[in-house]
Amino acid sequence: NFDNYLKELGVNFILRNLAKLATPTETISRNCPESAPIRDPSCTWTKTTSTAFKGHTVQFKLGTTVNDKTLDDRQVTSTFTMESDDTLVEEQRSKRTGQVTTLRMRFTQAGMQVNMRVNNVAASSFFRRA
Repeated sequence: NFDNYLKELGVNFILRNLAKLATPTETISRNCPESAPIRDPSCTWTKTTSTAFKGHTVQFKLGTTVNDKTLDDRQVTSTFTMESDDTLVEEQRSKRTGQVTTLRMRFTQAGMQVNMRVNNVAASSFFRRA
């Protein structure tokens, strides 16, 4: 349902079709002492998405709102929280429309399950661990 999700976000036809062709690589890292708890609010996290077409990096601290520009060029504010020790949640709010989308990233031994929701439209994707 990824195309419907992107359409609900207002992503144009050309970018939606490029997004469907992309095979992104996601890297999420944390700059913090190894002994720090996963939910330590002083740690700086980095989330990088790479595709053949474009790349995107956002740095954040849990619970702190940051300005961001998405791969599809939407200007948003993003707030990241830990729902559980294996689930990172990103809430994006469009600066133009106020529309909110939620990305829930659950980490497993096999990879990362991403569940996306905007309004009543949901989609999901799975990224295998390298």
